Amino acid sequence: MTARRRSQQLAAVCIGLLVLLSGCRTEEGAEESPAISSALSEADRKALVELAVGAGQLPPLTRTSESLTANDVIVQADLSDLGDALASTGFEHGVKLEYRGASPRLTGVESQVLAFASDAGAAEFSAYLAEHAGAFFGEPITVASIMVGDLEAWRIDPPVCDCAGAQPLSAGAVQVGSDVVVLQITGPKADPAMMKNLLVKSVDASS
Repeated sequence: MTARRRSQQLAAVCIGLLVLLSGCRTEEGAEESPAISSALSEADRKALVELAVGAGQLPPLTRTSESLTANDVIVQADLSDLGDALASTGFEHGVKLEYRGASPRLTGVESQVLAFASDAGAAEFSAYLAEHAGAFFGEPITVASIMVGDLEAWRIDPPVCDCAGAQPLSAGAVQVGSDVVVLQITGPKADPAMMKNLLVKSVDASS
């Protein structure tokens, strides 16, 4: 085998490994790769994760995490102008932490942190999210302005499914500087008070 041929095969193997790693999600207790997204540095990712709900705030649940691109956010809602809204507000990147399992209080938690280029951009997208909450969480929906500590935030009350075994669902969002934290919880004890308490603890823990 020629040296050139060996170099070509080595390059192919490296590319294959990078593609495989880019699709991985991280489970609680596993080492989290700094190469989750080429657009998100490990330092940026760590700063965003610190704003998300942490495992210490929750009952024992299995955690997964992933980075978020603009396309990842766009597919969350059927809104024709969502891509333009993300671009005009200066969306840069984000992270999503999910917790799943069974407990007397919660069975599911989704904590997203979206980073923008400026505080003004984050504020504008936070208002956009509140205005279009139904597209993200379902209709009919109720959105109310609340305070999370000294920060203005939104309490989002999604529709309750009347199907058998359905559990309460609550959501909320708060702007923290140039970031927007979006939280959704479900479970036997999930309610707006618990959702707000988790947001308060996340903001306090990151300050």
